[in-house]
Amino acid sequence: MTATSPIAWTGTRPAQTHNSGGNRRREGRMRLLKALRGPGVLIWSDGWVPVTYELDVFQLGSACVASGALQGDLDKLAALFQLDVACATRLRTADGWEVDVDLIGLEGDAASFDVTSALDESALRRIG
Repeated sequence: MTATSPIAWTGTRPAQTHNSGGNRRREGRMRLLKALRGPGVLIWSDGWVPVTYELDVFQLGSACVASGALQGDLDKLAALFQLDVACATRLRTADGWEVDVDLIGLEGDAASFDVTSALDESALRRIG
């Protein structure tokens, strides 16, 4: 590096502090626990529609998180989104398991979502 460089080379590594990236990397690793695919039903206050879904469950530290995508005839639900109407939605799988979902993208006949229901050990055993 030149003397005019804004970052001067000191020849030493910065000390790792408790809040430095090394700790975050260990805690922030996501591990895929389950990948679920199949037919289901998307339910909201005014209706429901058959969908096919892809749902991935991850372990993040001591918590479980899930997200996915679904496809179906989402025209009725899209109309509510265009009106910016708050609408609680649930995904019910073919075997009857239900989770609350927050649709984060809705375009045409497809949507992406985050699962907002708690995914504890009993829920994970339930989904196989």
